[in-house]
Amino acid sequence: QWYWRKRGGMRVCLVPLLVALGACAIWEDNTQTQLQPKINSTGPLEFKGKVGLFVVTMGTREEHVQKFEKVMDRKIHRVSGVDAKTLHQGHLYKDKEVIMHYCTPTKTIALAMAHRNAIQAFLDSDYSHAVIFEDDVMISHKWKRPYFISSDSVLEVIAQQSDELGVDWLNLGRCVDKCLADRTVTTFIDHDVYNFEFVDSTNPMCAHSYMMNKASAKKIMKHTWPMWNVWDVMPIMMHVADRGQGNKNFKLLSITPRLFEQDRWKLKDGIHHDDNLECGPWKQSFRYSYESEKMVFDREMKFANVSELMFKHYSKKCPKAYYEEPKPKLKKKKKD
Repeated sequence: QWYWRKRGGMRVCLVPLLVALGACAIWEDNTQTQLQPKINSTGPLEFKGKVGLFVVTMGTREEHVQKFEKVMDRKIHRVSGVDAKTLHQGHLYKDKEVIMHYCTPTKTIALAMAHRNAIQAFLDSDYSHAVIFEDDVMISHKWKRPYFISSDSVLEVIAQQSDELGVDWLNLGRCVDKCLADRTVTTFIDHDVYNFEFVDSTNPMCAHSYMMNKASAKKIMKHTWPMWNVWDVMPIMMHVADRGQGNKNFKLLSITPRLFEQDRWKLKDGIHHDDNLECGPWKQSFRYSYESEKMVFDREMKFANVSELMFKHYSKKCPKAYYEEPKPKLKKKKKD
């Protein structure tokens, strides 16, 4: 085992018994605070809340969800997804329930609605914190001992630290992030089990696993409808918009190495089919990060206070087909 001790601008790593080969030093530009769990790997004594797990699912991946639930060894509450075929873009744009800058497909809108349903289910529950999953979630392959994530303490340890840092949206499975720009907020170490960091980054996309408390859930519900961007981009833009005020109104952090990822190898029925890396590719992550910051600037997005998010609305005129009632499909006549 290796133990880390903070000294000034570097971390010094020491071998427990003999420093036969000398000490190794890792220099860091950013200030980092090391935190220890309140007790060992069994979890913190001070956390008095309860973390609930919720999964957004259409039911077709129930077998996968059951396997994940077995690995986690915790009850996962199912929240039914929204069938995109039941939505009509034209009505949603006309009624200003969707005020996006492009004519988004109904699948994107349905996904946002489903996530909001999961958050509402959490608000209606007795849990103090929630982790929201999508039904293709799996424990990240980076963790050689995945059972530690499913223990009764780790999510509670994370929830307590998240509250202490004032986090509203904690991404547990970020993807396509510009990791070169990570700013370490705190390092969390249990020498026997895990070692991960809370980081402030510029583009922590993907919403297959994220954590929040009740106060944050209410804030997210208020600021994400009418729908003004893709579900996993809205919290990124709110975080960027509030940086000038020290993220007092909305704060997004991520865990690295990520705890969860999406199974895009066995499950072939998803929208995306890329490798879904935590970091990069760098051209893609830099472009996404730039686009998010540009949209915040162009829309003059800012928080007037915790309860009021202000930005310019763009009225997007979509093709005529968006506003037409869907025509029922005619059944083909059988040949005699």
